[in-house]
Amino acid sequence: MRKVVKFGMTQRRALQLIRTAAQETDRVEWSSHAKKRMRQRKVSMTQVLRVLKTGGILEGPYEDIKTGHWKCRLEQFTAGDNVNVVVAIERNEDSTPIIIVTAME
Repeated sequence: MRKVVKFGMTQRRALQLIRTAAQETDRVEWSSHAKKRMRQRKVSMTQVLRVLKTGGILEGPYEDIKTGHWKCRLEQFTAGDNVNVVVAIERNEDSTPIIIVTAME
């Protein structure tokens, strides 16, 4: 019997999906946690979108055990701040919404 090998998401593929979603902002979903933290940390939606469009991946992508989504952390210097954004990429790659999990300076 052959063993099934599951392939992971590459950084290159994750960046493609994130960049595409960031161009079509209706494919970006904002978690309530992210909105709350952004207010507390004074990180704007414009900054977060800029990170998605131009930032680099610092961590991941890795599979979230609870949700099955791929997660990664991106970073970009924007508007005078070094902004980090954690995103979740849904496994359905047909429409692939990007969920903003949290954002921080």
